Amino acid sequence: MEFLPRRRILRLAAALTVLLPAAFAAAGVVLRWQPQLQVVAPGDTAVLSLMLDDTLDVRTIDVVIDYDPAVLAGLTAVPGALFDTVSCYIWPAYEEDTPGHWHAFAAIIGASCRTTGPGELLRWTARAAADGWTDVTTAEVTLFDPDADRYADVSLPHAVVGVSATTGRNDLPPAPRLELAPNPFNPRTRVGWSVPPGMPFRLELLDAQGRRLAVLASGEGDGIRHQVDWNGRDEAGRPAPSGLYLFRLESPRTPPVVRRGILLR
Repeated sequence: MEFLPRRRILRLAAALTVLLPAAFAAAGVVLRWQPQLQVVAPGDTAVLSLMLDDTLDVRTIDVVIDYDPAVLAGLTAVPGALFDTVSCYIWPAYEEDTPGHWHAFAAIIGASCRTTGPGELLRWTARAAADGWTDVTTAEVTLFDPDADRYADVSLPHAVVGVSATTGRNDLPPAPRLELAPNPFNPRTRVGWSVPPGMPFRLELLDAQGRRLAVLASGEGDGIRHQVDWNGRDEAGRPAPSGLYLFRLESPRTPPVVRRGILLR
């Protein structure tokens, strides 16, 4: 294992005020569901809010979502609280042409009007139909700015909804674990993970823009801690540049786990 000299660590700490904001800004707009994981009783309603965490001017949100119609039945989607104070006309729409596949948007009509995050963009309500789990996955998501131009690199990670007659903490699936050390690193870091038995998983390496560089591991969890080294090279064997990298552990029925690492050459 290779450790950084103390002088280089101090230089890194001084540089992070420049490096990290630039890296995170380049990663695009990441929306999220709130809550990312919930359990409701059969016949009750599940409410998910689509949240924007950035200070961003928005004119329109447009999203297409897939889920398991055997577990949930879609009821409606309405503009979120960010649109409550908009004085111009808001055009909302919600349609579900096939069970388990819905499309919703909220558009501000008026060239001088906008809403500004952070806050809630959409609110989706669904009825719990039967016991089980479902991912709420993104088929398409688009944000438009006040000039009706698309924001680039908008993403919306999945949420998970469970339906159980006994809703409580024990109904939540065990969460995967992900560790990274050393961090910062040069050029090698060790990634440790564990996934509950029987749960499929994929461990990915992404750059600061969220582009997948490599799949470090995949398979089915066994509850045991595993580890893999990343040597600071891409799949072609070329040295990766210094900067921010994302290690993401994805598994059905749980939100993704992400750790941020700094490669310093």
